[in-house]
Amino acid sequence: FAKYIALEVAAGEMVRSTTAYDDTKKIIGATFRQEAIGARLRLGLEHGFSIGINATRNRDIISSLSSDVYLTTNTIGDTIMITTPKDNLVLSVDAKLNIPDQNVILGLEVAGSVLNTNTIDGPITSEDIQEYASELDFVNPEELADLFVINRNMEPFMPSLNNLAWTAYFRTFFWNNLFNINYSVTGSAFNALSTYYQQNDTQVLSITDNFFVGRFLSLSGGYSVTMDNFSKSFAETNRSDAWFVQSLLRFPNLPYLKASMFNTDTSNLNNPDVQQAADFLPYKRNANNISVGLGYDFKQIPVVPSQLDITYRISKDDRKEGHTGSEVQIYENFGNSINISMSNRLGIIPLRTQFVFSLANQERELGITAPGVDPQQFKDDNYTIFAKADYTLFKNRLIPYLSYRRVNLSGDQAEQSFDYLTFGLESTPIRDMAVSTSISQKYHRFAALADQIQDNDLFTWRFQISQRF
Repeated sequence: FAKYIALEVAAGEMVRSTTAYDDTKKIIGATFRQEAIGARLRLGLEHGFSIGINATRNRDIISSLSSDVYLTTNTIGDTIMITTPKDNLVLSVDAKLNIPDQNVILGLEVAGSVLNTNTIDGPITSEDIQEYASELDFVNPEELADLFVINRNMEPFMPSLNNLAWTAYFRTFFWNNLFNINYSVTGSAFNALSTYYQQNDTQVLSITDNFFVGRFLSLSGGYSVTMDNFSKSFAETNRSDAWFVQSLLRFPNLPYLKASMFNTDTSNLNNPDVQQAADFLPYKRNANNISVGLGYDFKQIPVVPSQLDITYRISKDDRKEGHTGSEVQIYENFGNSINISMSNRLGIIPLRTQFVFSLANQERELGITAPGVDPQQFKDDNYTIFAKADYTLFKNRLIPYLSYRRVNLSGDQAEQSFDYLTFGLESTPIRDMAVSTSISQKYHRFAALADQIQDNDLFTWRFQISQRF
């Protein structure tokens, strides 16, 4: 690291689990060891203008699995591949303008990827590559095999906009507002094994604002629109518009108030280049929920300082299908719930307790197809009780705890109850090491028939040890 230049390199191994099926539909799982290497070169000032050049490669190690695991023989004697090793290369360039005096950050990043879904056969020859792409006759796949395996299983074989992803963002802080706007596009053939959360063939615009007034009031809101089918290769494009508003008002030594509202509208659009308008069936989905709550920190109780929180939430979602003027409502859901929680910390002994009670009910209407036709209606109710106590010993190095949770389901659904009783122990015997163990008993009661009660109990013992380096 230096003022105007920095180089970061990372290398190591991870595992990639796969799930596949043989010709008898039997699930066969396998795990490849995968080597990963990445590098980033930054040119310029971090608190100014900088450009970054990045590269990552993830490659499944073929020898980490026996051929008996990923190759099998079907009923007619043919050898088939149950799972295949992959090779992935991602290159990207990013630019960022950071102006601390103005509280402004402006950035842009463009990345391209290439994925090989099966590297067992190794690279193709120079003669083969001329057959598929004569404009790449200067490339010798055998010489590049250590960097990336080029063969017929590449996706895509020729670079295009579909294997690119880019994002642009703007962030600033002004007049107690933290404002952020971000736009990103991911191509349909962009694949990065290190970023499994990437949603392909989509574009997303997101705008958020957080407003603060000292430590008393925080108000935030945002809007986002997500659209798939960026490549225009599918018959329909799904669009989702979402917005939210939430606030928290807190004064010292007084109860705090909170409220929020979330709304999402989803619909589809026809792609006339792929599908005729007569074959297009539009739909609209809406989901929203509103919650209000209050709480109070009982600091006036010196022996048992406590915190109380009460939240009430109502929600609704529905789906409609058909063209304007002839829409049919497929379903409509209503729900409401109340949640009450209390946490306590004793001052004279290191004992903490927590109690939670929640009550919820849902109403669902199905088959609203025409005027005069009564829809099917369902009502479900449930309540949950949770209690936990933990005791700290030896300056937080040893924490035994006991918890109980009960979930009861009733209404039009079959009545069920779940009871969980857990006793556990958490400890940090040495620095950066955590050891925990617990035993739990689950009691499950449900009505299989009108006059018959079934039980499905389960005993579980868990042990975990982790060490940070």
